[in-house]
Amino acid sequence: DYMKAMYYGTEAEVIFESLNDINNTIITKGNLGIVYIDIGKFEKAEILYLELLDHYKKTNEKSDLANTYEKLGVIKFYKGYYASARKYYTDAYNLYKELQKELEASIELGNIGETYEMEGKYSKAIEYYKKAVVIEKKYNYYSGMIFLYQALGRSYFKLRNYTRARQSYFKSIEYINKIGEIRELPNAYKLLHELYAKTGNYRKAYEFSLKENEMND
Repeated sequence: DYMKAMYYGTEAEVIFESLNDINNTIITKGNLGIVYIDIGKFEKAEILYLELLDHYKKTNEKSDLANTYEKLGVIKFYKGYYASARKYYTDAYNLYKELQKELEASIELGNIGETYEMEGKYSKAIEYYKKAVVIEKKYNYYSGMIFLYQALGRSYFKLRNYTRARQSYFKSIEYINKIGEIRELPNAYKLLHELYAKTGNYRKAYEFSLKENEMND
């Protein structure tokens, strides 16, 4: 219920500011920023996260600073400014590396890869996705690998490497089933439907189209 979330978040922010409670004001701004991103109010989210960025730079809270860089990267990504998003993601990556937070750093590698994918630089995207996969396998971060293998599949598909694309999509499904993240199945089936249709295997394309519709239902 985003309207209520915004209402209570804004009310809390006003009260914390009146009490000069900086810590809770900052936390509330971050929470509001997440809500704004979720509902697509990117301009409002960006204003909040730029305020947080300024705060964390002054306090040198590096983990929070890295998270803020990531959120700003997400905002720029959704607004279609992929080079700017990549800059923020890279800043986040460098900080996580400095903090020796390897898994968090790998997530930024995946994010950077996605900016290259959106720019049509598929070989570069694959390079970053592969780096992220190596680390996320090490930590058994299955939900991350679902995203990465689907992303790898999309990039291979665009490069017309249909064998690698198919292998990546099925690897994604393997991890979906492993953790029971069935909400991801319709998209995986949709990708396979498109791949089989593109390669002229219409029987398989129809099969995965049915699976997609069944899961959506």
